[in-house]
Amino acid sequence: MSRTLWMGISMTLVLSAAGPADSASKIYKCKNAEGQIYYSHAYDAKRCSGGGAQLNSDGVAIKRIARQKTPEELAAEKAAAAIAADRAAVKAAAELADRALTATFATEQELRNFYVEQLSGLDNEIKGAGTALQSQYKSLGELLGAAADAERANKAVPPKVASNIALVRKQMEQQRAHLKNRRIRRGALELERDQKIRRFRELTAAVAARRAARAD
Repeated sequence: MSRTLWMGISMTLVLSAAGPADSASKIYKCKNAEGQIYYSHAYDAKRCSGGGAQLNSDGVAIKRIARQKTPEELAAEKAAAAIAADRAAVKAAAELADRALTATFATEQELRNFYVEQLSGLDNEIKGAGTALQSQYKSLGELLGAAADAERANKAVPPKVASNIALVRKQMEQQRAHLKNRRIRRGALELERDQKIRRFRELTAAVAARRAARAD
């Protein structure tokens, strides 16, 4: 006689001998991690790791017990949920950006004008930074000339001249970094402009299509 059949018969005899009150109580038929089946009046999560069911007094399943997931399955579900949440957040952000775009600009020309102003402001910054850098180059040249004159006269470079050379060089380094940053920002703004115009056209075309469909 198989172990499972023997356990089933034994459980039936125990339940029959227990009387009407015990027979009406909860009965659990479960499978453990090794695939072994057992019956009990008390639920044991460890022994039900393979799933099972809660039975009534007639042995009919009235509630299913799901198989417990492995740590690997739980980790995979958690990772999938995190990915889904990220995608939902990206979608929500994109929808919000679309609403802001169409709410801010009534026409494509308004959108273009906005970026014309932004780019013009950056062009002025770039021009100003370039002018300042040229002025610093001139100052540095004069200071280096003064230092060279002192050296040709076999004199030490005056401390103030040396200090000013170091200061101007530092300022020039900062100005070059600022100029590079503004040029990069300008390129990014042009790209942003093109993307916004393309998206604005898509949104307005979709609105027009919906209106045409309703009119039909």
